[in-house]
Amino acid sequence: MKKGSLIVLSGFSGAGKGTIVKRLLEKHDTYALSISMTTRDPRPGEEEGKSYFFRSDEEFEKTIAEDGFLEYARYCDHYYGTPLAYVEECLQKGQDVILEITGNSSDFCYRSLSRCFKRASDRKRHRDRGRDQKASGKSCRGIQRCRKL
Repeated sequence: MKKGSLIVLSGFSGAGKGTIVKRLLEKHDTYALSISMTTRDPRPGEEEGKSYFFRSDEEFEKTIAEDGFLEYARYCDHYYGTPLAYVEECLQKGQDVILEITGNSSDFCYRSLSRCFKRASDRKRHRDRGRDQKASGKSCRGIQRCRKL
């Protein structure tokens, strides 16, 4: 089975990220939306494992200590983060995982992509592909764009 791809969709609140993601998920079963983990309480209608993974501060901090996040941040006295295990599980199933990120995410984008490649079992293949692309005059525009933002 082919391993999935990681897609970072970033923009400020109201830019239309949610609309794009909703349409992709409606029309294609090969996409999965990354589900964030948070320490805030669930709001009405939110479901564990669908809206967020709801955890205590202690559980979240344990996951931080175990290097279990692709990225995380503290906002309004609550933690929010992208659990690495969930993303890797989806990628291994062949799903293309969409990370929907609000705000200026240039640093996030670069760190996250770098970390995913470091953790990937086919890291050398990605490195070799980069050398091949440079030699042929082609480049991976998505990764370059993240680095330049």
